Amino acid sequence: MTKATATIIGFVLAPAFPAFVMAFTSPVVQEGNIVDILGGTLFFYCFALAFTVFLGVPAFALLQKLRLITWWSVIPAGLVIGSLVAIIVDLPSLRGLQNIPRMGLLGCATTFLFWLIWRLGRDKNQQSSST
Repeated sequence: MTKATATIIGFVLAPAFPAFVMAFTSPVVQEGNIVDILGGTLFFYCFALAFTVFLGVPAFALLQKLRLITWWSVIPAGLVIGSLVAIIVDLPSLRGLQNIPRMGLLGCATTFLFWLIWRLGRDKNQQSSST
């Protein structure tokens, strides 16, 4: 799998994690109701994917340009992105700033998951030498 393919797969799959967590912990979801959890995951996935596109992709591009795509750089980036998501979702009131730690941790986990997927990709030079 090439780095480009791994990057795309990472950007598509990683938002599923926070979507699932948000659905699973949502007060609307009936406890243990798998249909509610899956429906909620799909609902929250749309928002998580949008935030990934508008915040995650530019952060990845910046870190890649700086050659800082490492586990120790993507985790703080995820903390910042998750915190920004908490603030954006709460605008204009900013009454729910208590969500910043939770969303920041979700951002950390999501960017780390993305990084794990991204690492599976190989550069074209590595692929041709291994075949």
